Amino acid sequence: MNKLLSIGQASKALGVTIQTLRNWDKKGLLKPDDMTKGGERRYKLETLKAINKNLVFNKDSLKT
Repeated sequence: MNKLLSIGQASKALGVTIQTLRNWDKKGLLKPDDMTKGGERRYKLETLKAINKNLVFNKDSLKT
């Protein structure tokens, strides 16, 4: 079963703001896995895990 998380849950899981997730969506960097009838974004945990690995990698690669 693939649990879908709200944008608030996703932002907490990634350690970014809700607005950051909305900006990523607008830029095509992270599209939601689903949208409710009311237009609320939903994200799969697996998607967030993959994004989180990239976030950690990018932060580590910037350290000197």
